[in-house]
Amino acid sequence: MDAPDTDPAAVRDADALAFLPSDPVAAAAEIHRRREDIGYSYFVFGADVADGLAPVVAELAGQ
Repeated sequence: MDAPDTDPAAVRDADALAFLPSDPVAAAAEIHRRREDIGYSYFVFGADVADGLAPVVAELAGQ
């Protein structure tokens, strides 16, 4: 949901919360890191990314 001119590399380099790695295992690890570092206990994503995040949800199931 970023502006069309948003630079994904700059978002990633800034450790922005708007970025998750595309690899499901790495994305799950990033979510765990954010829980530890800043105490996030839930995340909200738009329906347009639900299919892409399904493997991440599966990785996190039961944790």
